[in-house]
Amino acid sequence: MVAYSRIAAIRYFHALQAARDQLLAEAEALPAADKDLDDEALCQRPPKLQARVQAWRYRDRLRSLEFAPIISGSNNDPAEWKTWTDGSKHELLIQRFKKPLNHEQPGKTDPLAFLIVKSMLLTGFDAPIEGVMYLDRPIKEAELLQAIARVNRTGFGKRCGIVVDYYGVANHLREALAAYADEDI
Repeated sequence: MVAYSRIAAIRYFHALQAARDQLLAEAEALPAADKDLDDEALCQRPPKLQARVQAWRYRDRLRSLEFAPIISGSNNDPAEWKTWTDGSKHELLIQRFKKPLNHEQPGKTDPLAFLIVKSMLLTGFDAPIEGVMYLDRPIKEAELLQAIARVNRTGFGKRCGIVVDYYGVANHLREALAAYADEDI
């Protein structure tokens, strides 16, 4: 997830944890009849109920999901940000993120599912496991192309990546691609 600012990255971290916990609470509060719906019956129900039932089915995985901001630091940062601004901790978080959520050997998995950044890791970051990038800040030109390339690396059975653009960088993408010949794209 690419946030607008460092403080936004921290806020996203807390919001993602709260959303996960809220979804789990809603799933656990479902009546037993809803928890037992088969796929065919579930498809006929409202989307919110579908989401809660799916959350119930995957509650153990959902409960274990972790999120981590990786942001640069400054001298004026609050002390509690140290965890997310420390370079040595960044490396550990990156190593964890590159492990799959599922693997036959439990020691090769990790529940860290989301890295939340402002600018870090958009260039020079090779993690084929990254499947989706959520953009919530303006990025242009080479930085935009490199960010898209990060998520578009193949691997782990993935043929392409997904970019979810909350900010509206599509026009910037057209401009960035205009520098290249059609046959190079």
